[in-house]
Amino acid sequence: MAIVTNTALTYDTIDVSTEEHLSKVFDVISPVDTFFWSAIGKFSETPKSDKMEWLTRVLAAAAANAAVEGDQRTPAALTASTRVYNKHQIQYKTFLISASQEQTASPKNVNSEAYNVAEQMKLLAQDVEFAAWRGVRADGSSTVAREMRGALNWMRTNVDMGANATLNADGTVTGGTARALDISHIRNLMQNIYVAGGKGDKLYCAPFQATKISGFAGVGNYRRTLEKGKLEDYVDIYVNEFGKTEVIVHRNFPTNVVAIMDLTHWKKSIWRPIKKEYVPTSADGKMVDLRTEHTLIANAEASSGRIVDLLTQ
Repeated sequence: MAIVTNTALTYDTIDVSTEEHLSKVFDVISPVDTFFWSAIGKFSETPKSDKMEWLTRVLAAAAANAAVEGDQRTPAALTASTRVYNKHQIQYKTFLISASQEQTASPKNVNSEAYNVAEQMKLLAQDVEFAAWRGVRADGSSTVAREMRGALNWMRTNVDMGANATLNADGTVTGGTARALDISHIRNLMQNIYVAGGKGDKLYCAPFQATKISGFAGVGNYRRTLEKGKLEDYVDIYVNEFGKTEVIVHRNFPTNVVAIMDLTHWKKSIWRPIKKEYVPTSADGKMVDLRTEHTLIANAEASSGRIVDLLTQ
């Protein structure tokens, strides 16, 4: 069913300066450059503190299973759960507009509070995505900010590292020898994810690594005419014996890493939804604060994996 031309829609009329709509506006803005944070689901329960804890369990491998008729059963040892946690991280953007500046006429009202709220929310969304990928967990103190552990540092089971690399306790990798991305790296990682029970249907990479994937022999050498005067010359879906993965080019992704993800095992915990507040100030103007608090939940990090220590040029 088509929409009548010039129909006024809620997407066009949301006032970004209206506080009760702020979370909805943030969700609309986020997909611009937050492919991961926007794609994962939200944890259903309301967090109770700055520390989000959950249990993970690895099931035993399949084995021969047959019982003799009338046999006395021997109970199997139950698999123990592991208790893990992440910290809710406060993220914010604050700006100040002088009273005179806000009164100054400008094209598209770029001096207005509403315009600057929208702009700062885009920047905040990018910071959220940065933390969700690259964050190194910090428990925090009265002088040190709490920080969440990002997805890249959660993934410890399936990590393809360069020679002499060290996987540290916080999930970071140091000391590896850089190497060029090869199709075998992707196939091997997808195999490990498949064996671990994941499906690895999303591949995230920076633009440079995307060009390498499109250039792989056997996948990048095809050319498909889309319509007259246009030619397809890139890979957006890669298929092998372990499944199909969508290649997502991410401009704010670390260039030396490729991640293959099963997003069904990742969730975001929102302790404080994004909110706009006016900060008291003696300045002749408005100080506006956009603030939120959240963290990342990794229910089964072995369902995803990463390739690190890649050449970046």
